Amino acid sequence: MSAAQQTRTAGLDVAVRDLTLRYGRTTALDGVTFDLPAGGIHGLLGRNGSGKTTLLSVLAAMRRGASGEVRVDGEDPFENARVMGATAIVREGGDVLTTEKVATNLRFAAAMRPGFDAAWAEESSTPSPSTAARPRTASPAGSGPRSAPSSASSRVRR
Repeated sequence: MSAAQQTRTAGLDVAVRDLTLRYGRTTALDGVTFDLPAGGIHGLLGRNGSGKTTLLSVLAAMRRGASGEVRVDGEDPFENARVMGATAIVREGGDVLTTEKVATNLRFAAAMRPGFDAAWAEESSTPSPSTAARPRTASPAGSGPRSAPSSASSRVRR
């Protein structure tokens, strides 16, 4: 079994303690604390502007909190190549090449993330008979049908 397959199977534990993040005078996250055990499927719900994308950006090592502690698989994710290679976030825009085919986006993702499992992504993006007639171009979240594997806000690779 490859390292990518083991990561996908086992997943990563997440532990957040008293995480706070501000944008100027606006507090986006205020003392957030939670644990997510590896191997589960977890949802993140909230109104627009409630901090969902900010939180996911911290977990995916794209942003650092102002205070508090974040551990992904027991390690600080920020500038951590091992953790960054096993996580990803798909935001509402800017993360896919919307004018390109899904296969092009998958090749781009594979080039950017060393642990990317291209075979699993291709299998997951193959349309079922009921969706075969849909176009296979990538769409940002919330802008119509898409065939690329993702959830509403992010995907932590399992």
